[in-house]
Amino acid sequence: MGATARDRRYRCLQRWPEWPAIPPCRGVGRGQAMVEFALVSPLFFFLLFGLIECGIFSAQRSSFTFAVRSATRIGSIHAHETDANSQICAALISSLKSASANPADLGQVTIFRADDGAGGMDTTLADNPNAHDVGTCAADGKWSYLNGIVPSCPPTPGNASWPYCARNVIDPPDPLGVSATYHFHYVLPIFGGGVTIRETSILRIEPQCAPGSTAATC
Repeated sequence: MGATARDRRYRCLQRWPEWPAIPPCRGVGRGQAMVEFALVSPLFFFLLFGLIECGIFSAQRSSFTFAVRSATRIGSIHAHETDANSQICAALISSLKSASANPADLGQVTIFRADDGAGGMDTTLADNPNAHDVGTCAADGKWSYLNGIVPSCPPTPGNASWPYCARNVIDPPDPLGVSATYHFHYVLPIFGGGVTIRETSILRIEPQCAPGSTAATC
């Protein structure tokens, strides 16, 4: 209640000292409080829902990061098997479902050789990989190539794909990277339609005949 409102209430009580709790003194200043609430409440609720939205986004991003890392781990074990890409997809879908995320929002998936040419691993190759498979994951965890063309094994000269037979599992094995995108939808439309998250994880392929592997060469 502002100073002007206090003055009005003081003058009102001087005129009607025996009726301080009934009109006309009771409602003095009430209109000003309503105006102040109307001015402040939009900003308050915007900040409140913004914090909630940030919390949901952080949780979804953490879940997606874990899903990509889990898929990379599966890929590092089963890289040389014919259905290696589908196993990576299945791990991605399973992790997203367990985190109550929508697998339908999973976008493009890139499986690439993250070799920097000097025996090390390079995460920047996710943007310009020298050997890679690009595709999408179906709801049942099946891998599909983006262009619908399944590369041959061994790949033809000049083909940038990285099929299972081209992945080196003999010591020292290739580093395998998985890069995926996920579209996060904002709960409240006032913040926009959403944002696309991209996560990349790299692990070196486990040496041939790693535990859990069913490769025909084992």
